Amino acid sequence: MNTTQHVSGGKVRWRIMPTETLRVLRHCSRCNTTRPFACSDTFRVNANQRKVDVWLIYRCVDCNCTWNWTIVSRSTPEEIGSVLYRQFQDNHRATAWHYAFDLVRLQRAGVRVEPTAAVQVERIPQTGLALNGDEQTILLELPYPCEVRLDKLLARELGVSRSCLQRWFDHGVILIWPASKDALRKPIKNGQVVTIFRHC
Repeated sequence: MNTTQHVSGGKVRWRIMPTETLRVLRHCSRCNTTRPFACSDTFRVNANQRKVDVWLIYRCVDCNCTWNWTIVSRSTPEEIGSVLYRQFQDNHRATAWHYAFDLVRLQRAGVRVEPTAAVQVERIPQTGLALNGDEQTILLELPYPCEVRLDKLLARELGVSRSCLQRWFDHGVILIWPASKDALRKPIKNGQVVTIFRHC
């Protein structure tokens, strides 16, 4: 089995970045049923004398009805911190994403989270110990918690079918660590390693 046309030798890190935040499922008062809500990446900040409230704004994908998720309640600017307070005021996108991917906190807010999201891959060549030119080792980095099936990602990025990937896996062309007999069909884990051999 020859995989030369699909795989180049070396060691590379794939940083898997969502292109959007995860949607949450909650009751929409306007639709009068459960609907997905998308994060707007914007905060609402309300100051009443020395007390500050901060919400992260979500919108129903069907009717645009808003849900304001409480991030800070009745706190002073000093308690929040000057940097974070400014980020709330400026609608700092990375800060919005920090909260939007806090799955435990979202669940405590009483909403269900859709675990999947569209992603893009940033390839970062790795220096150090040289590998055999007939193999490629891919280090998977998942900075934000979201579900991406390994076989779907590899098929898209390598330009092969998922059935082809399964054959490679069955014949030892692909090795996955941590090892699991159904690793291809499971969501990617941060720190997972995939080794693909060009000639078998």
